[in-house]
Amino acid sequence: MPATFTPLTNDVLDGVRRGDEKTLERLFRSHFDALVEEAKAHLDDATLAPRVVETAVLRAWEKHESFETTASLEEFLHHAVHEGAIREKSRRAALHRFESHEGVHVNRANGHAAATVDEAWQHIANTLHAPPPDAASMAAKAEMSRHNAAEHMAAVGKRRSPLITLAYLLAAVAVVAGLLFTIFRESPDEKVTRFLKHPDSQEIMSKFGQIGSMTLDDGTKATIGADSKLLIPPGFNKEVRAVRVTGTASFEIAKQDRWPSRCASVRRRSWRRGPSSPSTTTRRPTSPSCGWRKVRSTSALARW
Repeated sequence: MPATFTPLTNDVLDGVRRGDEKTLERLFRSHFDALVEEAKAHLDDATLAPRVVETAVLRAWEKHESFETTASLEEFLHHAVHEGAIREKSRRAALHRFESHEGVHVNRANGHAAATVDEAWQHIANTLHAPPPDAASMAAKAEMSRHNAAEHMAAVGKRRSPLITLAYLLAAVAVVAGLLFTIFRESPDEKVTRFLKHPDSQEIMSKFGQIGSMTLDDGTKATIGADSKLLIPPGFNKEVRAVRVTGTASFEIAKQDRWPSRCASVRRRSWRRGPSSPSTTTRRPTSPSCGWRKVRSTSALARW
């Protein structure tokens, strides 16, 4: 009987948002069979399903702080499994066409037993605890990939025109470079989060019943509401223009030519002009001066 996906509970969501690896393992083990069945529905080779599920769970872990509800986490997992299965199936079809056209054979894992839940979790744990890549290792991997691609294309194209061989080689290099860029590139929010986690970040606090004001390094005037906190990263106005607000705050954003001209944005909650009140719509002012007010929120990330 096919396994069914059991709805997630709030304690699982809280543990995942906190970055609790034991909660992640509990989620993975309890829903592994159901997610594998979902992946199998889109794959010709069922032994690939566990790997698709592993990738989906790792993607969810990378964004664990962004899930607000159990429904959003469940939706992300289902979508990631579906997307990963389709991508894996497409990759296998492309490899099969390449073999048929070139008359070569690439060894596959077909015929091997699918990974068990214990084996799959071990793969995830190894990935989570792997040391972060540095620039030297990335460059070495890229060089090795180019070298391997060049050797393979040379072997396949021994009886081919040099121009065809060169075209295959350039295509392989482009694919490797694109994959490395996609895997290791850092989004703006990830860059800001990294700066905010720095021990040298400056924290400004206001007491209960007290309102504070200050001018940030970029000229932006910040007013901090009562019983609120403002966390300023060490690279503010040099590497990033962002702060983290706990509670309420308003900003009169200073325009600078060295930064792109855009207005404030906030993750999880919206920004609006005028008096501070709950809102779920992000509005853009027509004036070049972006005077945005932060509605009450918990640990909101503000970028401008």
